[in-house]
Amino acid sequence: MRKMFVLLLAAFVVGLVGCGDSPTVPNSEAGVQQMSSTVPPEVRELLEQHADFGTETPAETLGSKSTFPEPCSNDYDVYAVTFLWGRLANVPVQSDVITDWSGKLSANAEVLIDVRFTIDFEPGQDSLIPVSSPTFAAWVSHTGFDLDGISFLVYLKRGNAYFAPPVLVFETAPITLRLPFHLLEHYMAYYPVDNGQGVAVLARRVWHGTCPSGALRGEWIRENNTSDHGTFNGLWLDNDGNITGIYSGRFWTNNDGTREFSGWVSGYVTDQVIAELKGRWRYDDPRLCPVCGDDHGWFWGKVRFLDNSGVGVLKGEFGDFTGAVDQIALPMVGVWKMICPFTDASSTTPVSQ
Repeated sequence: MRKMFVLLLAAFVVGLVGCGDSPTVPNSEAGVQQMSSTVPPEVRELLEQHADFGTETPAETLGSKSTFPEPCSNDYDVYAVTFLWGRLANVPVQSDVITDWSGKLSANAEVLIDVRFTIDFEPGQDSLIPVSSPTFAAWVSHTGFDLDGISFLVYLKRGNAYFAPPVLVFETAPITLRLPFHLLEHYMAYYPVDNGQGVAVLARRVWHGTCPSGALRGEWIRENNTSDHGTFNGLWLDNDGNITGIYSGRFWTNNDGTREFSGWVSGYVTDQVIAELKGRWRYDDPRLCPVCGDDHGWFWGKVRFLDNSGVGVLKGEFGDFTGAVDQIALPMVGVWKMICPFTDASSTTPVSQ
């Protein structure tokens, strides 16, 4: 089941940092599973689409949010970690084998684990399990041809002395992962299990301090009946809702079926270009949502500011669930967040490349 609408423009909670695949297998803890030497493009795209950029509103909460400190608390190192599991790679299969991915997330250190939201959980089949302590999380999950996942904020207590390096432990029947926390500052990996199934991980450190963030709202305009290309435009807003620029651009579908967009942000008072936008987009699968089909979709990517002040991520959706079809101009909403500390002004590729 596709993750329902959870972006609220006023919700800017935490920030993510860094981008890049980890080139080596974590080896500081026994029992770590062998991961793929490269993350398959289709898996990378799924991670980019579903990972928490620090702009999501939790869809499900177990217990009071007061259990968890602010992400920028000086008492904790905080990591945003997204796990996806199930049929992630494009590998032909002969039958729809149901796999039980029920499990838990814990650590060999003093931690608090906050479930931000679930990904593609099916009602009546997949669910979070209420737990007695925020030091771990548990779930029930079964997949066939599909995938499931969860995004977490993990708080690691500062100042403690440990006999072994702190490790985040992802436990399921098909696979157990032991991920040292020092790798989670900027980490992407894919762990194949069998027959196209596996587990993918995207993690980022949440750094202290305030990173610029904001929202965007406008229109996604389709230029023909195929809806495979068009333009977009709208207002670029800061975190307080003030208009700071105008954004515009185009989207298209490549010959290989990949879908990309590019654009720019100009000043609100002047027409000087201040930032460039690049990324990917997709429509909903009409088999999963017959009433929306190509009248609702998602976009995600990067924003690069031309004054070398940094790069950031953006994410959002277009269309709605009102039942209207064949609209040319679809409502477009999203959020953006700068990556702090700034490390790569030259990159314009989608987030996590």
